[in-house]
Amino acid sequence: MLQDSLGGSAYSCMIVNVAPEEKHYLDTISTLKLARKSKKIVNIVTVHEHIVSKLSLLQSMRSLVLC
Repeated sequence: MLQDSLGGSAYSCMIVNVAPEEKHYLDTISTLKLARKSKKIVNIVTVHEHIVSKLSLLQSMRSLVLC
């Protein structure tokens, strides 16, 4: 469900809040299940080539200006 939101090229951090009271038992269990499922999401990092080519162009232009 959240794989598209948590995936990609960004770092993700999930903070969960659990309650020790019995009346919040079901909420705590579902929160912990969501955290466990989110922990299993694997990100595949991809390099965006248009950014890399612009970076190399910028670096070459910078070296020309500094010479």
